[in-house]
Amino acid sequence: MSDTKYVFRGTTINFPGGKAALSQGYTFTSAHPGKATLFAIECRQTFPNDAVIYIAETESLKGIEITYNFFAKEEHEIVFALLPVEFYKRAMGYVTLADMQDALAAVGHTVNHAARKDILLELCQTLNPISNEEIEALVKALIPNIKKL
Repeated sequence: MSDTKYVFRGTTINFPGGKAALSQGYTFTSAHPGKATLFAIECRQTFPNDAVIYIAETESLKGIEITYNFFAKEEHEIVFALLPVEFYKRAMGYVTLADMQDALAAVGHTVNHAARKDILLELCQTLNPISNEEIEALVKALIPNIKKL
């Protein structure tokens, strides 16, 4: 994670976490903003007005244990040993799904898939890699739209 400056979590506003996150005390994130966006797209089906992507600087998570991540390759997953509600406090904030999709498109990555839980892993494998420079430009463009809890 040494060259990862930001992590992203596609979810809904203030979602406390699923069963695995709550029982194990973990927050699942991705180093790839497009892959986190797929998770927000999936959330939009149930919560159309609350699907968001949280953005956190890895510096704000320094000292938090990084645990085993089963989907590291497919989802660029980074799992932190803290509950999602604690992650949200450390995050820069969140952006709407539409704002993230626009920012991704501006750096050449279109993420407009119809995402369902049963095909998320497959969809993650279809996304192109994203460079650190593209992530930096994306975050810079999103800063005016970031909302804090």
